[in-house]
Amino acid sequence: MEVTGIRRSRVEQILNAEDPEGLLALGAPPDEYRGEAEKIAAALRQWQRGTPGEPDIIAVLEAVWRDSFGPLSQEEMDKRSLAFRRIGQRILKDLASGQRGK
Repeated sequence: MEVTGIRRSRVEQILNAEDPEGLLALGAPPDEYRGEAEKIAAALRQWQRGTPGEPDIIAVLEAVWRDSFGPLSQEEMDKRSLAFRRIGQRILKDLASGQRGK
């Protein structure tokens, strides 16, 4: 089975556009989400159960976020749910179209 994947740089572009923590808006450097993007891209490259769906991608996002910004309560995660959904949809669209980024 072919391993699904998307490049870190593309995930980083998507995270930067969404800026789920509002850090870029506060003046953080443009590579603020690079570590999270690498973890997300690595998880998707290792995906071995077919193509991940939106709930799968959101689960990856939540796990990475808890690791990077946690501990986060369920309420704090719920505040990020719309951003995660938009990020997941954009990643899924890229995976479906074969666009993996630079």
